[in-house]
Amino acid sequence: YFSGVGKGLFGVYLGTYRAKKEKAFKALLDVLKGVKERDFERIIKRSKEYVKGGFERGLETNMGRAFQMALYESLGLGYREVKRFQREVDGLSAGDVYKAYRAFLGKGIFTYIYGP
Repeated sequence: YFSGVGKGLFGVYLGTYRAKKEKAFKALLDVLKGVKERDFERIIKRSKEYVKGGFERGLETNMGRAFQMALYESLGLGYREVKRFQREVDGLSAGDVYKAYRAFLGKGIFTYIYGP
């Protein structure tokens, strides 16, 4: 996965005993499938701060800033896209997030990997 290109991925790691693997996995799927639009209103502000904060931390080094600027240049967006990112995140509504959820997670497209 190359940052900023494509749909990306959503990963969940779940640790449990082997004997409880199926039960734990079913519970996890129930949580992912049970998300309702009202849940986004409750967590959208905190999620935005988390995403923006992580992005800012990535820009704290010259290497991180250069990588993001080069990425946006290579995508034809221009190096100034780095500054626009946070405004874009702030502009997302709970409805936008829910629409993305329905488009990807809501379709039940999952890859399962069981292992030690």
